[in-house]
Amino acid sequence: MILCMTNEQVAKCIEFKYFEVDLSFKCVYGDINEFEFNAYEEKSRIILAFYIIFTNIATKEEYQRMFEAFFEMVEKLSNKPAYFWHIHGDGWVCVLADLDQAQALGLGKTMKKMDPTRKAKEHLQYVFKSCCIYYKRNVDHYPYCADTKHDMLEILKANSSEEINQIFGQIKMRNENDIQNWLEYYQKPWVLGSLTYHYSLMSYEDWQTTPFDTNIAESAHAMIN
Repeated sequence: MILCMTNEQVAKCIEFKYFEVDLSFKCVYGDINEFEFNAYEEKSRIILAFYIIFTNIATKEEYQRMFEAFFEMVEKLSNKPAYFWHIHGDGWVCVLADLDQAQALGLGKTMKKMDPTRKAKEHLQYVFKSCCIYYKRNVDHYPYCADTKHDMLEILKANSSEEINQIFGQIKMRNENDIQNWLEYYQKPWVLGSLTYHYSLMSYEDWQTTPFDTNIAESAHAMIN
């Protein structure tokens, strides 16, 4: 694991209320991949990549190591603690990523070390949002019928938890092949809470004022390429 971050990047990253993370498989030759932390600065209208890790492992244990290394680097270079709002009442309110289970659980385990009073998956409900575009792309490739795919997308638009539960019921009633595995995964509170405010523990204001996709992270990779 190789870490890249400068004092100037640290100074910028702690100004943001959120950051995005993404793993690129394109930027480096061989088995090494690039794990980036990014955000968009509204004032200057530029995408900032403020932390890059080169790694060839993508397990939840390795992601935990990468997140811990990031927070330690922030504290070391800025002489300020790495804070999350739901734990410390200050700092970042959101981490946005593709719905990669290993990444998310690695983040949750890292935050549990910061605050052992909550379980790792509960921490994710406070801070983790997953990319809606990534979710829609996955739905488009599922082998389910058009009605089921439509219902899956309606989860993102639902106006209440009751409406979401009704949608899950409709999907279950069709009893399509392997649909039970999909239901079990997406009905997990931390997974569902990353897609819809109605199952998130994030404040409504923070949910609405942080991004809903990882386009910033994807664009940063494109610029490096």
